Amino acid sequence: MAYKIMDGLYISSVKIDPSAVSFAFTQNNIEYYIRDDYCLNPKCNCTNFMLTFFDTTDINNKNRKKDVKILTIRYNYQTKIMTIIRSGISKHKTNILWNDFSSMEDSLLPIFTARHAKYRNLADKWLPRILRKSMKQYKKDLSKESDERSKPHPLLLSFAASNNIDIDKLLNLFHTSKTELPEIVNRHDILIHDGDKTYTWHVERLSDLFRGDFKPASFDTMSHYPEEYQAFFHNIEKEVVLCRLMDRAPTDKEFNDAYSAIRRRPDGKSNGFLHDLIWQATCIALATDPWSEAETEAVLRQLARSSRAFRLSASSRNYMDYVSNIFKE
Repeated sequence: MAYKIMDGLYISSVKIDPSAVSFAFTQNNIEYYIRDDYCLNPKCNCTNFMLTFFDTTDINNKNRKKDVKILTIRYNYQTKIMTIIRSGISKHKTNILWNDFSSMEDSLLPIFTARHAKYRNLADKWLPRILRKSMKQYKKDLSKESDERSKPHPLLLSFAASNNIDIDKLLNLFHTSKTELPEIVNRHDILIHDGDKTYTWHVERLSDLFRGDFKPASFDTMSHYPEEYQAFFHNIEKEVVLCRLMDRAPTDKEFNDAYSAIRRRPDGKSNGFLHDLIWQATCIALATDPWSEAETEAVLRQLARSSRAFRLSASSRNYMDYVSNIFKE
């Protein structure tokens, strides 16, 4: 039986077809190698592809990494909308790089769109055996106990029952984006407002909310924020975006430190409001959908990487700006 590829899982053209022509782009005496990635699910109707720019300057220097990744974007070739997924350079340089590259759109876009159509229809045939095997195992891990993937955590079900709250209403409250900073006196007490009444859900340990032994996507795949993890990322970053209302918004370093601390020690001591905000958001994500410890670590690791990539100085707040723009769309 042909293996069906998960929605939102992007694979590079060089892995699908080693004979595919690679692209290079030169700007201001810097040569960039461009990797094009595609969603290969034959049943997926998306019109997106990923482009990652690698700086190949001074490539023979033994003291630097080969092909430094500086920018990853997702491009919708139907709407012609570009979304920055990861950037290791300033917004100004990103815009200049993309504008210069876009000048070749008329010649390159037909190539990328044709590749997407071709690869999606021939996915099972073209994928190397070792890659197909690893993806098949990944699909198997995610589908294991698939009925559990839509069930709230027993601790949340118990809380809803004891307070006579309809669980669907409770989940809707969790998924609704807020417009005000939450009040956090004790991070273990998560306040829930339904418009008329305020409830307090007490969570002693974040680790109590881990479920199953599901394996996360690969390190590289997680960097593209895959579709199956969108809800997890959204549940955390929709709370993080509220930090723009603080008197002093957190810096990129503070976000990185908070994400990393919770990943390493999910039940470690509080490091302040930002740490508590992310801790509670992670609890809600784990309570509404089953995620394993390994998956939680992978999501927090990727969020830390994102905030770290935006850091340009000790006081930079580019990650906060990036998240705010995402939730404005």
